[in-house]
Amino acid sequence: MLRSPAWPESARQVDTALVEASAGRTGSSPADRLAVAQVLADTTPLLAAGTAGPVFATLAAVAAADVALARTVEPHLDALGILAQAGESVPSGSAWGVFAAEAPGLRVTATPSDGSGADPGTVTPDGAVTPAGTVAVGRAVAAGGAVAVVGAVRLDGTKPWCSLASSLTHALVTAHLGEQRQLVAVDLRQPGVTVHDEAWVARGMPDVPSGPVDLDGVVGTAVGAPGWYLTRPGFAWGGIGVAACWWGGASRLGAAAGRTRRHRHRPRRRRGRARHRRGPDRRSRTGRRHRLVVRGAGHAVAGAPRGRRGVAARRRDARPGPADERRRGRGPRRRPRAVRAAGPRGAGPRQGRADRHRARRCRVVSFDHREPGTDPAAWTAFLRSVPAAPVGLRGVGAVVVVAPHPDDETLGAGGLIATAGDAGIPVHVLLVTRGERSHPDSPTTTPAELAPRRSAEFRAALRVLHPTAGATELDVPDGAVREHADVLRAALEHRLAGAPRPTLVVAPWRGDGHRDHRVAGEVAEQVVAAMPGTELLAYPVWAWHWDEPAARTMPWDRARALVLDPDVRDRKARALAAYPSQTLPLSDASGDEAIVDARHAEHHLRAEEWLFAPLRSRSRESFDAHYARKPEGWDFEGSWYEQRKRAVTLAALPRPRFRSALELGCATGVLTAALTELADAVLGTDIAVAAVERARRRAPAARFETAAFPAEWPDGRWDLVVLSEVGYYLSPDDLDRTVDRVLGSLDDDGVLVACHWRHPDDDAVTDGDTVDTRLAARWPRPALARHVEEDFVLSVLPGSAVTSVARAEGLVR
Repeated sequence: MLRSPAWPESARQVDTALVEASAGRTGSSPADRLAVAQVLADTTPLLAAGTAGPVFATLAAVAAADVALARTVEPHLDALGILAQAGESVPSGSAWGVFAAEAPGLRVTATPSDGSGADPGTVTPDGAVTPAGTVAVGRAVAAGGAVAVVGAVRLDGTKPWCSLASSLTHALVTAHLGEQRQLVAVDLRQPGVTVHDEAWVARGMPDVPSGPVDLDGVVGTAVGAPGWYLTRPGFAWGGIGVAACWWGGASRLGAAAGRTRRHRHRPRRRRGRARHRRGPDRRSRTGRRHRLVVRGAGHAVAGAPRGRRGVAARRRDARPGPADERRRGRGPRRRPRAVRAAGPRGAGPRQGRADRHRARRCRVVSFDHREPGTDPAAWTAFLRSVPAAPVGLRGVGAVVVVAPHPDDETLGAGGLIATAGDAGIPVHVLLVTRGERSHPDSPTTTPAELAPRRSAEFRAALRVLHPTAGATELDVPDGAVREHADVLRAALEHRLAGAPRPTLVVAPWRGDGHRDHRVAGEVAEQVVAAMPGTELLAYPVWAWHWDEPAARTMPWDRARALVLDPDVRDRKARALAAYPSQTLPLSDASGDEAIVDARHAEHHLRAEEWLFAPLRSRSRESFDAHYARKPEGWDFEGSWYEQRKRAVTLAALPRPRFRSALELGCATGVLTAALTELADAVLGTDIAVAAVERARRRAPAARFETAAFPAEWPDGRWDLVVLSEVGYYLSPDDLDRTVDRVLGSLDDDGVLVACHWRHPDDDAVTDGDTVDTRLAARWPRPALARHVEEDFVLSVLPGSAVTSVARAEGLVR
């Protein structure tokens, strides 16, 4: 199926059937796919002049079995080829990606570093770098005909569309160095790398998340000279690998379509008539498309540009430019008008709504306010079916509203502000930015002119909603809330410290699709979680525009509704009208269009205001109530399931002895007691006081602490951490923070052993399979061992220095 007569002889020598069969047996986890990528790297030639055929054939065969696997293998092979061209070595066992995408409003900058991220030095306009106290940068070496700068580089900013970033160990990242682009090799496991894994999940490849990566003071190594990545001879070769992935998948799809058509439209055979020829029907559109795919791919590999079939071949010879770099960075294409130059109103391509996990965390979506967006009537019909709990303000001591931009407070929480004011509840609004970049393409109004105008509109709107409400303008640059998150955090903590309790905090929903909204929502969640006597509700602004009732992303299972009386609705409408810079065009010129037109305003001027409660970890009170009913918890000693699961957990340990073990969620100490036989020192922690008291009596050789992780984390270093059947009681944020805590306190030769119940639990926040998948995605190395059965799943996640048991004992090399 994959063969083409146009393929060069070198491509025909690849055993595509064997590659395809092997790929078809691969597991679906990122770790399994990366393991295949590392194996293929040893058997596939590096992409270079003369090797394009075998590389294409190999990747096409992999894609024919599993496109997601091919899109994991391809960037790894691409990175190895780039490093080879630059004369750079590759760490053993590493898994690589290439992050070269660009998006409006997102930028990574590079500055020279001494390896610690300090003392940045200077950058000249041509991209040459002079670190402080030196004359030249590092040393120059010959690398593939180019002069490569060797030295440490500090990276700051956000890189969009970084496929499998949480599963990789390293990546090649392009960054702005003066007016040049510098390619930098980065270890993704170091502090300062934050992966937003589910911000972009393609509908067809839910197991290959491609979310943005935040880089804060991350140190990497320059690869090649500034500009070398785009001008090197092999730049266009990378397009062959991407084409191979899609062609291989399309070939398999075309063959399947052909078989389906023959099955559905097979005519009756008549005596004396010839049978239909095998293969796709040559008279059908399906068959015709299949032949074009096969022939086009063959000519592309052979390098014979013939009409439309030669597109891939011509691309190899094309002069690289910004569009080429975006494609090498794997950013999906989009018609030009839908991508705004630098506007903060949304950046990045819009993804399918029905992705695997609904991408509820940290979505990066594209929306253009000039497009109609979702019909408000569609949402009205849907909202009638939502059984939302009411927003109760009775007994609330104060309300604090976080608004990333002027008008967000009115659109998302204007009714709540007015209702609280009518009830005599004090309200204070933290305005983070002045929204000066709402019209980045305006030919008539500059950001400097917009800033004071929007501040004045904010004050006027707030007077309409709640004449006595207080406000603080933080004056953070529009579009840069992430870079100034500490300013918002400090202001919110200060405001809440003196506020009457209980205090209701109202902030943007973090999945709203705008980076400033996401960061503001994340900061509010973190501050509220750490401050007793506070509650949080989140409001959507732009999600009404890009989300769809038929394939919903907003978390309606946690929805809260505040019914607005006619007077409040009228005040909210008048407050919105106080923002003419947003609700009316600045002029008739292109780029001066209204941001919130009448259609979008309909979403926010309903008879009720919709907000979302946060997803919280299971509470201490809930666990205390459980142990009050069942002092022994879950019958850990009497249940055969518990006995067997405990034995499997202990048998999965890669060493017979450990120095220091930590058990998170130790319950009544049954497993803790067994760990004391295997470790010199054991610490068990649990959120429930009653459970810890029983654990102390059951395992006197261990130490115990009452703690709610991840917020309350014990001091010390560990070479064994056990997380058994508690991960699904954590919110997604708390689970991620727990992984970070474990990684920060685990020795290089240590392991995390995680076990999860796979059946429903009425008190669980998520489920065992979700937790296992999330741990594997965030852990920097593939699992050392993984055991799956109907009742539970168990994974052993290794530190950087851990090898298999057989290798550790010298049985294999």
